[in-house]
Amino acid sequence: MEKFLFYANTNGSNGNMVCIPVSRLTELIGDSSDENRLSARHNLYPVDLVGSDKEYAVSLTIDQYSVGETIKAISRAISTSKNPFIVVGDDLNKTYITPEITGVGSIAGID
Repeated sequence: MEKFLFYANTNGSNGNMVCIPVSRLTELIGDSSDENRLSARHNLYPVDLVGSDKEYAVSLTIDQYSVGETIKAISRAISTSKNPFIVVGDDLNKTYITPEITGVGSIAGID
């Protein structure tokens, strides 16, 4: 069963949201210039599709120095959740996969 990661922020007039298959998650990485940021990168298309390097990058605001704990919480939810719909961060409803996440920053497509 395919699982999906959901992110929503309140940036802009309406906010943004995206739901991406877990199989497209390529990287969870802390921001070296800001210990309160974690980036989740996702390929939009299968990696074996030629010319398919479009990505979504989601920036998560986290408690200071909690990159490791946040990555563990996301990984644990991916591997153990029985629900295929995993809310990583939802600013609209103030729902987060772990208390270390305090908000969803940008949700951006990258070429």
